[in-house]
Amino acid sequence: MKQKQTSLILFSIICLLSSQSVFSQKISLEIITNSKTEDSLISEHFPNNEFHSLIAINEEITLIKNKLYLEGYFQHKFYNLKKISKKHYSIEFLSRQRTKQITLYIHDKKTLEHLKYLNHKISKNSIEIPPKEISQTLAKLSENEAETGQPLTTFKIINISTSTKTTFAELQVKRKENRDFTNINIKGYTKFPRSFVKHYAKLKTPVLFQKNKILDKTKTLEELDFANFTKTPELQFKKDSTSLYLYIEKKNANIFEGFLGFGSNTDESKLRLDGYLNLDLVNNFNYGEQINLTYKSNGDNQQALDLNTSLPYLCKSPISISAGLNIFRQDSTFSNTAQFLETSLNITANTSISTSLKLEQSTTPQNQTDNTAEAYKKQIYSATFNYSKTKNSTLKNQPTFLRFTAGSGFRKTETQKTTNQFIANLNAAYTFDISQKHSFYIKSETALLESKNYLNNELFRFGGMNNIRGFKENSLIANLYATLQTEYRYSPSPKIYINTILDAAYYENNLNNQEDILYSFGLGTSLLTNAGILKLNLVNGIQNNQRFKLPNSILHLTLIAKF
Repeated sequence: MKQKQTSLILFSIICLLSSQSVFSQKISLEIITNSKTEDSLISEHFPNNEFHSLIAINEEITLIKNKLYLEGYFQHKFYNLKKISKKHYSIEFLSRQRTKQITLYIHDKKTLEHLKYLNHKISKNSIEIPPKEISQTLAKLSENEAETGQPLTTFKIINISTSTKTTFAELQVKRKENRDFTNINIKGYTKFPRSFVKHYAKLKTPVLFQKNKILDKTKTLEELDFANFTKTPELQFKKDSTSLYLYIEKKNANIFEGFLGFGSNTDESKLRLDGYLNLDLVNNFNYGEQINLTYKSNGDNQQALDLNTSLPYLCKSPISISAGLNIFRQDSTFSNTAQFLETSLNITANTSISTSLKLEQSTTPQNQTDNTAEAYKKQIYSATFNYSKTKNSTLKNQPTFLRFTAGSGFRKTETQKTTNQFIANLNAAYTFDISQKHSFYIKSETALLESKNYLNNELFRFGGMNNIRGFKENSLIANLYATLQTEYRYSPSPKIYINTILDAAYYENNLNNQEDILYSFGLGTSLLTNAGILKLNLVNGIQNNQRFKLPNSILHLTLIAKF
């Protein structure tokens, strides 16, 4: 019994090896030509004359015939296929006259109109076209059909006839009914906030199917901080529906940012420490919401606390709402509290407009000795234009943005009933990518408070890491200021860049008739570590007519971590 089984196994192996030997045999094909032109064509299109089977030979000939048609050889033919031996075949090839221009008749009005748009000259419902341009032209016609709700339209060249001088043909157009874009399906991240599909990407159903517009709109979703595409979006056509499939996964978008500034205290010759903590919580409830908490301290008994929240597309509407609380305290001099409410509307994925109301209140101690500060209440009504676009970069993660806000404020104090004010802010940033390793970063911040008179406790506080580096956080006071941050960045690898620092600022304080120009310069580096992005900047700030002093330098240390 065992001998029979062994014999059967050996027989099977022999049969398998024999079959592999048979199938591995190649067939050579000899192509017989009649001219040097034909020899050249065969050499170009038949670089290999060995095939595994007759089926492979026929497939290759069909492929070459289509290429020859596009080159203008409409009368060519392969004929008289002969078997010379078991492994050798021959076939004859005749190229005949080549056509350099073809007269193509079109009886479809829509196609003729689009051909006019493509700058083709129409003469008696026909165009003159080189054969090599036919494929590209048909592709553009198909693309136009897909953009006008008929993606399944087919084009075919038929009735080819050739005279001694010209080749004629007809363009057959077959259309089906207009298709509507009907369904959007999300795979992977099933709890993805669908309001972003409708209002952020502007993908709505049902609408007329337009392929390129639909796919372009899906690309805007790639800019979201909390989602990644795991696969290219796909379209599915059924008899009565057209569906888009989005393959998305959730991405961690929470950000912790900690900053420390090390400098010397000129009054006491001691080390001074200032800094801030910033926490961004994004999409933790699968709503696309954002909660921001920021705490600042400048080392001179000044603290600030900001708590902001943003709820996008409230109740599935295109309206988003933001609200916030700000508390600012300057030692025992004054304390400011502000609340705001903002409603915004996205014009495009990157552009929005908004209106807001801000209520601000300042308190001062009863035994206040500073006569420039006074308790007040203020209402501010403003409008904002905002543009922002995030760059997909691990280290160079500064977004491009432009935000302009203007509004009217109404301040009341115990001594004055109402003082009308004008308030404006402009913030912008952009990174110029010079090459893969070189870039230039620029950021600007401008603020204006225009009023009949001013109070010290309502003026802007600026200076520090986010506007002009080399100065203490919020140590400068103004009713008008403009700052400019610049960095030239060199990135020897994707995980590090070295940067120069050159900042400038101009400010006015009409309360004490002061104006000044500030400069700062230094060097820095940013590293991508396991903990996050670590930034080190050593900067020296100089006021107008002041000499450079090394002890005035400030070391800025920042850690940005995603979780």
